[in-house]
Amino acid sequence: MKQIAPLTEVEQMTLTEAYHHHPTFRVRQRAHALLLNQRGYSMARIRELFEVQHETVSRWVHRWEAEGLVGLFDQERKRVTLKQYLAARKVVKHHSNTRNNTLGYSIVMRKYVKAY
Repeated sequence: MKQIAPLTEVEQMTLTEAYHHHPTFRVRQRAHALLLNQRGYSMARIRELFEVQHETVSRWVHRWEAEGLVGLFDQERKRVTLKQYLAARKVVKHHSNTRNNTLGYSIVMRKYVKAY
């Protein structure tokens, strides 16, 4: 079971404040997960409680250990331009018309957009 290093009193207070009062849901969720981890909850149990993948919880713990409080915030994401979206939509439409494709629209879109 992966656990974070013991929290100092200041870290404990910081995570508790973030859990109770931060305006962003994801930061509150991550702070709560770290507090539960500190109390001895296993990664598997935290994963079940928050209905996320094991890798997600592991990433939260790793980012906390590497970056501290800043690690709880979302990283900037790459934006998709209208031109990329329209091109991807064209590819999806072509594939759905030419063969019996069961991948689903969002999976194909993600794969196509990642190529840019």
